[in-house]
Amino acid sequence: MGRKDLSFEQKRELIENSNFYWKIYWYSYPYVRKARVKVTVKEKKRSKEELKDLTQSISTGPLRLDLLSRAELLYGISIQDDIGIQKKMYYEYNQKYDNSTSNNNLGALYLKIALNELEDSSKKQLYIDSADFYLTKSIEKHKKPINHHNKAILNLIKGNPSEALNHSKKSLELYNGIESNKSVYNETLASTYYLLGDYRNAARFFKKVNQSANISFNIGLCYLFLNNFENAEDFFTEASKQNEQWVLPYYGLTILYARLNNYEELDGLILKIFEKDKELHSRLKQDVELSDYWEYKKQQNVN
Repeated sequence: MGRKDLSFEQKRELIENSNFYWKIYWYSYPYVRKARVKVTVKEKKRSKEELKDLTQSISTGPLRLDLLSRAELLYGISIQDDIGIQKKMYYEYNQKYDNSTSNNNLGALYLKIALNELEDSSKKQLYIDSADFYLTKSIEKHKKPINHHNKAILNLIKGNPSEALNHSKKSLELYNGIESNKSVYNETLASTYYLLGDYRNAARFFKKVNQSANISFNIGLCYLFLNNFENAEDFFTEASKQNEQWVLPYYGLTILYARLNNYEELDGLILKIFEKDKELHSRLKQDVELSDYWEYKKQQNVN
């Protein structure tokens, strides 16, 4: 008797006794069904403006953090223009959830405020201490690239580049996301190496950062300190092309040509600096790197 001669019940019995049936029915199907249900009941996403307004209204009334999902609430806080609202909401969020993310967000906000509190040193120190407390707590709860990165920046502010180096290396070690997003971690590590006087490693990691006039200028400086004048010239020139209005790449080239005693190139550069930034041009007169050049110009005028 062939399969087509079997009754429906007999066919079902054959299928249910096969290995494939049990794999599909008991293992695959429940997950497929669960995923489909999850997609079906997913709420409509709120717009950026809606989240911003809802988060602000929560902050001004009785705090009902459960009115939004955690992801919506965190995003809503992050796009607030008022740093006072951000501070209040991040603090309350951390009081409620007290996890690695909540401590990191609060610590990062205090770090941001500390960077802006330049006039009142005691107030600045208070925010630095608060940032240190919450970022340390964040790392203790769960080591993530972002909290080590923030701790690295904090230590740079505190004047501890060696400790910053440890955290910066750790952030790169832990990071396994999109390569382009790695840029900010590479930049912090490069800056730390630069402050430690390790210009070779600083240049190496600056090259891994998304390129801009600022980054090209930093690489040029590293090569200048390494007396690699050819590479320094290339990167200063690149920086001047990336941002033609920015005067610092021309200043870098000025120091470079002064060290090479290339006074012919210096004449043109100093004229460019005069045209772009008269205040910087006046400071060049006191720059010790250019003392021989100014002496040379004085002798030229005498003759």
